[in-house]
Amino acid sequence: MTQQYNDAAALSTGELLRRAVTPFPGRLKIAHVNAQSLLCHIDEFRHVFGGQDCDVVLVSESWLKPDVSNRLVELDGYVLLRNDRLHKNGGGVAAFVKRALLPSHKYSSDSSIPNRPEYMFLEIKSHNVKMLIGVCYRPPHIGFMSDFGDTLLRLMLPYSHIAVMGDFNTDLLGRDTYDKTQLTTMFYTGGMTLLPLQATHHTATSDTLLDLIAVCDERSAVGHGQIPFPALSAHDMVYLVYGLKSPKQKPKIIEYRDYKNINYHELFNEGMTLNWQTIYATNDVNYMVNELHNGVSYLFNKYIPLVQRRVTRDPAPWISREIRRMMAERDRCSRVARRTKSSVDFNSYKRMRNLCKQTIRNAKSRYFQNLISSAGSSACKWRRLRSVGVGGEGGGPVVSHSLDDLNNFFTDIPVGLDRAHDYINSLPAQVTGEPFYFSCVSASDVLAAVLKIKSNAIGADDLPLKFIKLCFPSYFPSSPTS
Repeated sequence: MTQQYNDAAALSTGELLRRAVTPFPGRLKIAHVNAQSLLCHIDEFRHVFGGQDCDVVLVSESWLKPDVSNRLVELDGYVLLRNDRLHKNGGGVAAFVKRALLPSHKYSSDSSIPNRPEYMFLEIKSHNVKMLIGVCYRPPHIGFMSDFGDTLLRLMLPYSHIAVMGDFNTDLLGRDTYDKTQLTTMFYTGGMTLLPLQATHHTATSDTLLDLIAVCDERSAVGHGQIPFPALSAHDMVYLVYGLKSPKQKPKIIEYRDYKNINYHELFNEGMTLNWQTIYATNDVNYMVNELHNGVSYLFNKYIPLVQRRVTRDPAPWISREIRRMMAERDRCSRVARRTKSSVDFNSYKRMRNLCKQTIRNAKSRYFQNLISSAGSSACKWRRLRSVGVGGEGGGPVVSHSLDDLNNFFTDIPVGLDRAHDYINSLPAQVTGEPFYFSCVSASDVLAAVLKIKSNAIGADDLPLKFIKLCFPSYFPSSPTS
């Protein structure tokens, strides 16, 4: 079942995609786009695919480089797999796969070798059924398609479900050429079927079929087609609805403590009724710590219980309703220009495309300026920036060595237990000047030390410092003690 769209429907790319796949609930949905710089077009990419209408999104001409963090181009709910071109600009392939499909990388072309097809194969698993998916980008006038064909033949043997999509830069609607014959023969030899499509690449003077969908089981291809995607490139998006069941995506749930609705009156009253005197009635430090922890934990869990919330994030909050209308008008102008082949219509589309791109850019710039300027502390600024993908990978520390390497380094130091004892025993003889004595510590000393701590890191006891401070009136002695 193939479905095409003409310029009669003034709908956006995302709305067209949703209409195309909605008739196939619960089926696996795969799309391919030629991005011509995923990073430059990430806002519109997320605008279309952020609704998770597709289970797998394959990308050719990603134009990504290893120094571009995944966070800058991530799609919420998806795992990103990449094969970046290394030897020069452009090129590259990528795949966004829903986490529930348990994607695993199978093979990638050597991206450091120039003038070769660029491709990647991955495996997905749906209801214990495995499927091999490939994405390929063949640069114009480049040979060596046998590299891709040999890899496909080698990997496909264990799989009964296989789909390959990509931009092969060979016009299957044009005259018979060596490249066309080689490409069709390659898929035929592998027992794969090329699904019928109309022209997928459009310019002011030509329409060519460059983007292909190939499957090994044509009966499992319950739906396929193409949708204009002028926000990315002159290539249509091609999509496939496959007969396998699509696993239900689990919503992202976070747990947090709600400090906004604390009943301080009840908290302090109940805190005062707890028997804290057992802490001061013993000299056993471990017992003291356990009793204090149990009491504070009881109050913490009762008055600030864990709350679960489903997380949804707008992939591009700077795209307003007015910008969406502008995007839909740009898409309409593109469809008109493709139909009429008029230079006037193409120029009209280009002006609208450039205006839309600049408007989104300006809106994004204003959004980030407001995001940073309204943040008080530096920590708040970085927290906000990380929430939209800016900053370190995962927001964690940069470690140049693995934890195992660090552990091995310190455990390999040739200092035995006996030498450590000898060193400790020799310390008194080395001490010069005034001797060291323990001094009494008052409650006010402890209070002052705790209040000086700025960090709110949660330790092994799972109690944040701000709550421990909040409960001070309940268990802290009213008069100084030693």
